[in-house]
Amino acid sequence: MKKLTLLSAAAAFCIGAASQNVAIATLPSPEPEGETASWYKSINIHGFAMMGLQTVRQGGESNGSFDISMARLSADGVIQAKGAGEFFWKTQVQVNGNVTSLGSSARLVDLFATWRKYDWLRVTVGEFSMPFTIENDYHPLDVGFADNAVPILKLAGYSDRSGKRSSNGRDIGVYADGDILKMSDGHALLHYGIAVMNGQGINTKDVDDNKTVAGIFWVSPFDGLRIGVSGLEGSLAREGEVTDNEGREQTVVRSLYQHRYALSAEWATDFITARAEYIHSTGSGFAERDNGETGDLALSAYGDKADGFYAMVVAPILTGRLPGRLRVKARYDMYRPSASMADAQSTLQIGADYWFTPKIGTAVEYSHANDRSLATHNYNYYDFQVQIRF
Repeated sequence: MKKLTLLSAAAAFCIGAASQNVAIATLPSPEPEGETASWYKSINIHGFAMMGLQTVRQGGESNGSFDISMARLSADGVIQAKGAGEFFWKTQVQVNGNVTSLGSSARLVDLFATWRKYDWLRVTVGEFSMPFTIENDYHPLDVGFADNAVPILKLAGYSDRSGKRSSNGRDIGVYADGDILKMSDGHALLHYGIAVMNGQGINTKDVDDNKTVAGIFWVSPFDGLRIGVSGLEGSLAREGEVTDNEGREQTVVRSLYQHRYALSAEWATDFITARAEYIHSTGSGFAERDNGETGDLALSAYGDKADGFYAMVVAPILTGRLPGRLRVKARYDMYRPSASMADAQSTLQIGADYWFTPKIGTAVEYSHANDRSLATHNYNYYDFQVQIRF
């Protein structure tokens, strides 16, 4: 009888609450003023991986290896700040396999926040891609090839000739950029970007207190065409030990000034992407690459001049006849580490890639290289990759 009474009372309470629109559950707290409390709902997790087989044939010998060329994992999101606009943030880490020219350890490559309220002015603080050359700002899977062109690698902060640590074209500082004069189709006629950075590469504080300034400017007469110029002025510094005339060791800072400019042109549509850039550099480099520990202040034997250029084209074929997207591609680049043909390095690449979906694809490339600094100038290498986005 008691159980029946309790059940009847509970049922009566629920019916009464419903008839009076009484909320039994706890009501959610109101959103705080000035900022959306659910900012975390905008967080996106992204990543990609490039893995495959590379074979080098040189002087009658062949050397092949499976490798994980690169893998990255990133998180980004947007925080709304009412009248102040919005803040976009991003953090990204990278791991390389046995591609030693790009570094083998896990490392932070991006960590920045960008204030976005106006198209003509965006401000970024943190670690980001330098505004130097058009290709430097491309996603690795959108470059069109298994790796960047050699002049980009050597003169835009990757395996840089200056001896700075491998930095994937990035540095730490503050960056302002914007689009000016929007056309009727929505694209901007002019774009500018200028950054003040340490000049030491990723995850590294300044050594000599001389900041590096990099900037880019391009004009786009119509959508898809960009013609631009970019420049970099600064220094790379290293602290190390030297022996004076009396045999005593002293700790000194050696600064190597870097003066660079690039001329760029690109035509990019859904049908074709064609891009060419020339880069010139003045400034010496350290003989040993910075690995976070070295204090070697010796200079490389290449001197203080270098230049290089590349030209590439990627175009789809059999459009509409295949379930995915098939593209053919070609690229020629030349890099002169001492601005002389005596040790010039050139590479001709041809290949194709097939994307089953926008998230997964395969690529095959053949490259013929000529390096005049080697006893055997000519060699070939083949690259097969599987590329995944998520």
